[in-house]
Amino acid sequence: MAKFNFLITAHIVNDNTDDVMVIYSHEMSTHPYEGSYRPIWCKAKELVSCAMWQLDDGEDNGDTNYCQYVAYTDGDSYLLAAWNEIDEVTGCIK
Repeated sequence: MAKFNFLITAHIVNDNTDDVMVIYSHEMSTHPYEGSYRPIWCKAKELVSCAMWQLDDGEDNGDTNYCQYVAYTDGDSYLLAAWNEIDEVTGCIK
């Protein structure tokens, strides 16, 4: 059975250092967005509505197993919303 993770992180870049903070993380055993149009963007917008999310990598549809959006905040800092399928054997992102 597939597992999925939705994660939003803040990346604060100062003087060539990248500090990362987890804002939201949720693991689930079913694909809750199946058949939806732009499901990852909708979830990111729901959780952090003030961000201007734009597609960064992957495809965003109801059958996607990988997708990420980015929202640039200040200078080189940004928010990253990532949707990934988790490998059942290793527990790592596919």
